Formats: sequence, structure tokens, C-alpha cells
Amino acid sequence: MPDSPAPAQQSSSDGAPALRVETWIDLACPWSYIGLSNLLAAVQRFSEERPENRVLLGLRSYELNPDADDADARSAAQHLADIKGITVSQAQTELDRVTVAATDAGLDFHFDVLQQSNTGLAHELLHAARLDHREREVALALFHAHFSEGRHIGRLETLEEIAGEQGLDVASISRELSTHSHTGEVQADERRAAELGISSVPFFLFNDRFGASGAQPVEALLEVLHEVQTRVGADAR
Repeated sequence: MPDSPAPAQQSSSDGAPALRVETWIDLACPWSYIGLSNLLAAVQRFSEERPENRVLLGLRSYELNPDADDADARSAAQHLADIKGITVSQAQTELDRVTVAATDAGLDFHFDVLQQSNTGLAHELLHAARLDHREREVALALFHAHFSEGRHIGRLETLEEIAGEQGLDVASISRELSTHSHTGEVQADERRAAELGISSVPFFLFNDRFGASGAQPVEALLEVLHEVQTRVGADAR
């Protein structure tokens, strides 16, 4: 499995420069889930095709709606309709399209049970999980909880449950989330996103030089990985 981000000079065991990919996501964004899933599939294929090259993956926080109300009881369709100024029927059609895209990515979305959630605390959990090198697993678990299981990822008790399911120390996680120990890290990710001009997610940054936005297909991301690795290799010579 690909490793966590590392300094730019880090190389693979045979001296080939490592390829680093940072991905900005919001845990309530379906395209972030689809995009991350596609990236992981692309990295898996890339690693099989070029085993001599190492890929370092990192996740960064981005809140599309930092003021989201955890008590919002609207359905996913009603929520989308209100945001876009369209009918609930039109919103449902859009959600159906997203569900098809998710299915194509091997994911199982159930917008009918989705609970509106503020993702600030969930992003803090990602940063807490990074200390145990579990951020990717926790991110996928949070996405699955939100989009497939209809769990409320804005609530501390839900996040404690997910942390426990992922093998983290629940007591420690509870203390960190209750005291907002990782708020600064979430804000740092978002400041960097602003500096880079990122206004939507997912956003992929390759070796601090090449960017790609949106839930790119696996083949497109694989092509980018090969292109960036070729450029990195040429720069190293």
C-alpha cells in the first residue's frame, strides 16, 4: 500500500525519486469519495506497472460548508434542491447520476439515508489518525459511514465508534476531538488550499508542481502518474 507523504528528496529503494500525491477532500463530498477511490485504483495499477517507483499519498482537509448545521434534518435531495434552486425531483435526478458514478467506481451510495453533517470534527479525526498512519483507512471509513450507512459523521460518538472500528485508541481520540487538538492542522490544510487557488474538491497535487481537479477517471489519473513520474525522473538526471 502506498506510503504517507514524505520530504521531496525521498527516493525509492533503488534511488528512483518518489512520486508524491496530496489530495484535498471534504468528507461530505461524494465526488471526493469517488475521486479518492479512483486515485487509489490508479496508484495500485501504477505500482504494478512500475514497481521500481514509490508513491507517497497524503490527504488534506477542505470544508465545502464549514457552517453546515449538524441538526439539519433535510433529505439529500431537498438539501441539494435548496442549494441549487432547483426542484426536489431535479435534485434527485442529479443524485441518481452521482450514484451511478459511484457504482462505476465500486462504491455503494445510499442518499436516501444520508444525514447532513458538519465535517469539521471528522477532519480533525483524519489528522489524529495520521499519527498512527491510518488516515487513509479512516477517511474511507468516514466516507462509507456517511454515504453508504447513513451514519452522522458530525457527532463525536459516531467518530469514536469509527475510530475504534479502525483500531485507534478511542480514549485518546475522544480527548483529542473534545479539545479540538487538531483544528490548527485542518485550518493549515485549508490555508494552503487557498494559496494554491483550490476552490473545489477533490484536488490532486503531484510533487508540488502538477495539479488536477475533479473526480478524474482511473485511466486519466494513471496517465498523470506516469507523466509526472517521467518528468520527475528526467529532472533527477
